[in-house]
Amino acid sequence: MPRYPASFALLAGLLTAACSSPTDVEPLTISLRVPAFPTQAERAAWPSSPTVQGGATLVVRGTAFPGCGRLEAHAQRRDNVVGVEIRAVDTDRICLAIIHSYPVEVTVSGLAPGVYRVRVGMAGVQQRMEGTATIAEQ
Repeated sequence: MPRYPASFALLAGLLTAACSSPTDVEPLTISLRVPAFPTQAERAAWPSSPTVQGGATLVVRGTAFPGCGRLEAHAQRRDNVVGVEIRAVDTDRICLAIIHSYPVEVTVSGLAPGVYRVRVGMAGVQQRMEGTATIAEQ
């Protein structure tokens, strides 16, 4: 078996690191809130399809259908594309409840200023939504 000098191993390591993709997926800081509305009119005004809003942070609002599961949100960024997933988890337990919808608001922070394409998947909603949001400098 041939033996290579230590300098060859160092060069191979540097070349491998240099070839790693600059567009790797970056996880983001995210918070999920299920707002409570004091009146039925306020609840009816909440968007049923996902909406995307920029500003200091990225905000996604919509209505999820988690069945008997609890809601959980995840977000990640690759280049200028942000993916937001609102999922139902712990759905394998016994459940006799009627399927309810829940208003959800997801806030994604830590994005650099710029324009992002946002793809949203919402629990219980078949179609994914895509929009754009501009994150402003703070």
